[in-house]
Amino acid sequence: MPGIISTPRNELIQCFRADGVIPVFQHNDIQTILRILKLTYRCGARTFEFVHQRDSRFLNFFALVAEAAQDLPGMHVGVGTVLDHKAAKQYIRLGAKFIVSPFLHPAMGDVCHEHNALWIPGCNSQHDVAQAKELGAEIATVLPGTLAGPGFVRNMKKTIPEIGLIPSCGIRISENSWETWFDAGSLCIRLGEALFAKEVIAIRDWSKLESTLFSVFYEMQQIKAQLRKKVPSIL
Repeated sequence: MPGIISTPRNELIQCFRADGVIPVFQHNDIQTILRILKLTYRCGARTFEFVHQRDSRFLNFFALVAEAAQDLPGMHVGVGTVLDHKAAKQYIRLGAKFIVSPFLHPAMGDVCHEHNALWIPGCNSQHDVAQAKELGAEIATVLPGTLAGPGFVRNMKKTIPEIGLIPSCGIRISENSWETWFDAGSLCIRLGEALFAKEVIAIRDWSKLESTLFSVFYEMQQIKAQLRKKVPSIL
Protein backbone atom coordinates (compact mmCIF):
# COMPACT_ATOMS: atom_id res chain seq x y z
CA MET A 1 0.00 0.00 0.00
CA PRO A 2 1.51 3.37 -1.02
CA GLY A 3 2.15 5.94 1.69
CA ILE A 4 1.82 9.69 1.28
CA ILE A 5 4.36 10.80 -1.31
CA SER A 6 4.09 14.56 -1.58
CA THR A 7 4.11 16.11 -5.05
CA PRO A 8 4.52 19.90 -5.29
CA ARG A 9 1.13 21.36 -6.12
CA ASN A 10 2.60 23.65 -8.77
CA GLU A 11 4.04 20.57 -10.51
CA LEU A 12 0.55 19.06 -10.74
CA ILE A 13 -0.90 22.32 -12.00
CA GLN A 14 1.72 22.48 -14.73
CA CYS A 15 0.95 18.87 -15.63
CA PHE A 16 -2.76 19.70 -16.01
CA ARG A 17 -1.85 22.70 -18.13
CA ALA A 18 0.51 20.71 -20.35
CA ASP A 19 -1.90 17.79 -20.90
CA GLY A 20 -4.97 19.94 -21.49
CA VAL A 21 -7.25 17.15 -20.24
CA ILE A 22 -7.84 15.13 -17.07
CA PRO A 23 -9.20 11.66 -17.94
CA VAL A 24 -11.95 10.70 -15.48
CA PHE A 25 -12.91 7.04 -15.24
CA GLN A 26 -15.02 4.77 -13.06
CA HIS A 27 -15.85 1.08 -13.30
CA ASN A 28 -16.83 -1.77 -11.03
CA ASP A 29 -14.00 -4.00 -12.26
CA ILE A 30 -10.51 -3.18 -11.01
CA GLN A 31 -8.78 -4.90 -13.93
CA THR A 32 -10.66 -2.64 -16.33
CA ILE A 33 -9.64 0.44 -14.31
CA LEU A 34 -6.00 -0.62 -14.33
CA ARG A 35 -6.10 -1.27 -18.06
CA ILE A 36 -7.57 2.18 -18.69
CA LEU A 37 -4.95 3.78 -16.44
CA LYS A 38 -2.14 2.26 -18.49
CA LEU A 39 -3.88 2.99 -21.78
CA THR A 40 -4.30 6.69 -20.99
CA TYR A 41 -0.64 6.83 -20.01
CA ARG A 42 0.45 5.17 -23.25
CA CYS A 43 -1.59 7.72 -25.20
CA GLY A 44 0.13 10.64 -23.50
CA ALA A 45 -1.87 11.52 -20.37
CA ARG A 46 0.06 12.16 -17.18
CA THR A 47 -2.93 12.54 -14.89
CA PHE A 48 -5.76 10.15 -14.10
CA GLU A 49 -8.86 10.73 -11.98
CA PHE A 50 -10.32 7.72 -10.21
CA VAL A 51 -13.98 8.18 -9.24
CA HIS A 52 -14.98 7.67 -5.61
CA GLN A 53 -17.96 5.41 -4.90
CA ARG A 54 -19.76 4.86 -1.60
CA ASP A 55 -18.42 1.34 -1.30
CA SER A 56 -15.47 0.37 0.88
CA ARG A 57 -13.98 -1.83 -1.85
CA PHE A 58 -13.22 1.28 -3.91
CA LEU A 59 -10.62 2.29 -1.34
CA ASN A 60 -8.93 -1.03 -2.06
CA PHE A 61 -9.34 -0.38 -5.78
CA PHE A 62 -7.64 2.99 -5.49
CA ALA A 63 -4.77 1.51 -3.50
CA LEU A 64 -4.09 -0.76 -6.48
CA VAL A 65 -4.40 2.16 -8.89
CA ALA A 66 -1.90 4.23 -6.88
CA GLU A 67 0.46 1.26 -6.71
CA ALA A 68 0.22 0.70 -10.49
CA ALA A 69 0.87 4.41 -11.13
CA GLN A 70 4.24 4.10 -9.41
CA ASP A 71 5.38 2.02 -12.38
CA LEU A 72 4.33 4.80 -14.79
CA PRO A 73 6.96 7.57 -14.55
CA GLY A 74 5.38 11.02 -14.31
CA MET A 75 1.82 9.77 -13.81
CA HIS A 76 -0.22 11.55 -11.12
CA VAL A 77 -3.42 9.92 -9.86
CA GLY A 78 -6.19 11.58 -7.91
CA VAL A 79 -9.77 10.96 -6.84
CA GLY A 80 -12.96 12.71 -7.91
CA THR A 81 -16.50 13.02 -6.58
CA VAL A 82 -15.15 13.00 -3.02
CA LEU A 83 -17.93 14.10 -0.67
CA ASP A 84 -16.32 14.61 2.73
CA HIS A 85 -12.98 15.29 4.40
CA LYS A 86 -12.76 11.82 5.95
CA ALA A 87 -12.85 10.13 2.55
CA ALA A 88 -10.36 12.70 1.24
CA LYS A 89 -7.93 11.83 4.02
CA GLN A 90 -8.26 8.10 3.32
CA TYR A 91 -7.51 8.56 -0.37
CA ILE A 92 -4.57 10.87 0.29
CA ARG A 93 -3.10 8.29 2.65
CA LEU A 94 -3.39 5.75 -0.17
CA GLY A 95 -1.51 7.98 -2.59
CA ALA A 96 -3.98 10.46 -4.12
CA LYS A 97 -2.14 13.56 -5.40
CA PHE A 98 -5.30 15.57 -5.98
CA ILE A 99 -8.87 15.53 -4.66
CA VAL A 100 -11.85 16.76 -6.68
CA SER A 101 -15.15 17.53 -4.96
CA PRO A 102 -18.50 18.51 -6.56
CA PHE A 103 -18.88 21.35 -4.05
CA LEU A 104 -17.00 23.56 -1.60
CA HIS A 105 -16.10 21.74 1.62
CA PRO A 106 -13.78 23.79 3.88
CA ALA A 107 -12.74 20.79 6.02
CA MET A 108 -11.74 18.92 2.86
CA GLY A 109 -9.59 21.86 1.85
CA ASP A 110 -7.92 21.77 5.27
CA VAL A 111 -7.10 18.07 4.91
CA CYS A 112 -5.65 18.57 1.43
CA HIS A 113 -3.54 21.53 2.52
CA GLU A 114 -2.27 19.63 5.55
CA HIS A 115 -0.98 16.80 3.35
CA ASN A 116 0.05 18.97 0.39
CA ALA A 117 -2.54 17.35 -1.90
CA LEU A 118 -4.11 19.58 -4.55
CA TRP A 119 -7.71 20.45 -3.64
CA ILE A 120 -10.07 21.05 -6.58
CA PRO A 121 -13.54 22.08 -5.35
CA GLY A 122 -16.58 22.37 -7.60
CA CYS A 123 -17.89 25.88 -8.31
CA ASN A 124 -20.82 27.20 -10.32
CA SER A 125 -20.88 30.90 -9.45
CA GLN A 126 -18.56 33.86 -8.93
CA HIS A 127 -19.29 33.62 -5.20
CA ASP A 128 -18.12 29.99 -5.19
CA VAL A 129 -14.89 30.83 -7.00
CA ALA A 130 -14.18 33.73 -4.65
CA GLN A 131 -14.85 31.53 -1.62
CA ALA A 132 -12.66 28.74 -3.02
CA LYS A 133 -9.82 31.24 -3.36
CA GLU A 134 -10.34 32.44 0.23
CA LEU A 135 -10.19 28.81 1.40
CA GLY A 136 -6.82 28.37 -0.27
CA ALA A 137 -7.82 26.55 -3.47
CA GLU A 138 -5.48 27.15 -6.39
CA ILE A 139 -7.79 25.42 -8.87
CA ALA A 140 -11.55 24.94 -9.11
CA THR A 141 -13.65 22.82 -11.43
CA VAL A 142 -16.60 24.52 -13.11
CA LEU A 143 -19.73 22.40 -12.70
CA PRO A 144 -21.54 21.96 -14.96
CA GLY A 145 -19.22 23.42 -17.53
CA THR A 146 -21.74 23.29 -20.37
CA LEU A 147 -24.26 25.33 -18.38
CA ALA A 148 -21.75 27.95 -17.22
CA GLY A 149 -20.10 28.11 -20.63
CA PRO A 150 -16.74 29.55 -21.74
CA GLY A 151 -18.05 33.04 -20.97
CA PHE A 152 -18.10 32.22 -17.27
CA VAL A 153 -14.46 31.12 -17.38
CA ARG A 154 -13.47 34.26 -19.29
CA ASN A 155 -15.21 36.54 -16.78
CA MET A 156 -13.72 34.72 -13.80
CA LYS A 157 -10.21 34.94 -15.23
CA LYS A 158 -10.67 38.71 -15.42
CA THR A 159 -12.20 38.99 -11.95
CA ILE A 160 -10.21 36.35 -10.03
CA PRO A 161 -7.19 35.54 -12.22
CA GLU A 162 -5.28 33.82 -9.40
CA ILE A 163 -7.37 30.63 -9.52
CA GLY A 164 -7.18 28.11 -12.37
CA LEU A 165 -10.50 26.90 -13.79
CA ILE A 166 -11.29 23.45 -15.19
CA PRO A 167 -14.65 23.03 -16.98
CA SER A 168 -16.31 19.66 -16.49
CA CYS A 169 -19.52 17.68 -17.10
CA GLY A 170 -21.34 17.43 -20.39
CA ILE A 171 -18.46 18.52 -22.64
CA ARG A 172 -18.46 16.28 -25.68
CA ILE A 173 -15.83 15.38 -28.23
CA SER A 174 -18.22 15.81 -31.15
CA GLU A 175 -18.88 19.48 -30.31
CA ASN A 176 -15.20 20.32 -30.83
CA SER A 177 -15.44 23.39 -28.57
CA TRP A 178 -12.06 22.96 -26.89
CA GLU A 179 -10.46 25.94 -28.58
CA THR A 180 -13.23 28.14 -27.19
CA TRP A 181 -12.66 26.81 -23.67
CA PHE A 182 -8.89 27.31 -23.82
CA ASP A 183 -9.21 30.72 -25.45
CA ALA A 184 -11.43 31.71 -22.50
CA GLY A 185 -8.60 30.82 -20.12
CA SER A 186 -9.38 27.26 -18.99
CA LEU A 187 -6.44 25.45 -17.41
CA CYS A 188 -7.57 22.12 -18.85
CA ILE A 189 -10.76 20.10 -19.29
CA ARG A 190 -12.07 17.13 -17.32
CA LEU A 191 -13.46 14.44 -19.63
CA GLY A 192 -15.19 11.26 -18.53
CA GLU A 193 -17.72 9.43 -20.66
CA ALA A 194 -16.83 11.63 -23.64
CA LEU A 195 -13.50 9.76 -23.66
CA PHE A 196 -14.65 6.42 -22.31
CA ALA A 197 -17.86 5.54 -24.12
CA LYS A 198 -19.79 2.89 -22.20
CA GLU A 199 -20.47 0.82 -25.31
CA VAL A 200 -16.77 0.70 -26.18
CA ILE A 201 -15.82 -0.31 -22.64
CA ALA A 202 -18.60 -2.92 -22.56
CA ILE A 203 -17.23 -4.81 -25.58
CA ARG A 204 -13.60 -4.15 -24.54
CA ASP A 205 -12.68 -2.61 -27.86
CA TRP A 206 -9.32 -1.42 -26.59
CA SER A 207 -7.93 -0.57 -30.00
CA LYS A 208 -10.86 1.76 -30.73
CA LEU A 209 -10.50 3.34 -27.31
CA GLU A 210 -6.76 3.83 -27.80
CA SER A 211 -7.41 5.50 -31.16
CA THR A 212 -9.94 7.87 -29.54
CA LEU A 213 -7.64 8.76 -26.65
CA PHE A 214 -4.62 9.36 -28.85
CA SER A 215 -6.67 11.50 -31.23
CA VAL A 216 -8.14 13.63 -28.43
CA PHE A 217 -4.85 14.15 -26.62
CA TYR A 218 -3.08 15.03 -29.87
CA GLU A 219 -5.78 17.51 -30.88
CA MET A 220 -5.61 19.15 -27.44
CA GLN A 221 -1.90 19.72 -27.92
CA GLN A 222 -2.40 21.15 -31.40
CA ILE A 223 -5.07 23.59 -30.20
CA LYS A 224 -2.97 24.74 -27.26
CA ALA A 225 0.10 25.19 -29.47
CA GLN A 226 -1.87 27.39 -31.88
CA LEU A 227 -3.25 29.50 -29.03
CA ARG A 228 0.23 29.96 -27.57
CA LYS A 229 1.34 31.49 -30.87
CA LYS A 230 -1.54 33.99 -30.67
CA VAL A 231 -1.37 34.76 -26.96
CA PRO A 232 1.78 33.23 -25.35
CA SER A 233 0.61 34.03 -21.80
CA ILE A 234 -2.81 32.41 -22.10
CA LEU A 235 -1.78 28.77 -21.51
